[in-house]
Amino acid sequence: MTKAIRRFKSFPLFEALREFLGKVFRLLFGVSTLTFIAYFFLEHFKTGLISNYFDLNLLLGLSLVSGFITLMVDTGRANSRLWGLNLTVVAAVALALGLLSYQYLQNLEKVRYFIPPLVIASVFFIIYFYQRYDND
Repeated sequence: MTKAIRRFKSFPLFEALREFLGKVFRLLFGVSTLTFIAYFFLEHFKTGLISNYFDLNLLLGLSLVSGFITLMVDTGRANSRLWGLNLTVVAAVALALGLLSYQYLQNLEKVRYFIPPLVIASVFFIIYFYQRYDND
């Protein structure tokens, strides 16, 4: 890390603000992700139940943004090496996300076969870069 970032992190006010934002965005990430998954499955079984009233893409975007901010705020959980996840769990999550994206993109004919491998690879790249950031 550079000296400016170390100096910025050393102020107690910024440290307290970072902890508070970490807790808020961690809660927002969990709630929005679980809500998206529940609404997605409800919509999958009965088409129009949710999508007639609410756009699921907004909830997915909120989940992705809050998850990214949660990773960037780094509220002291970084030393636990991805909160105790091992490679098997990460591979299962990546495969599930790839299968969900394959299922979700049924209307896109040829692009449907290229996006799921990119989703799976992006999960592993995010994990790799996060661990590199954690070691610095």
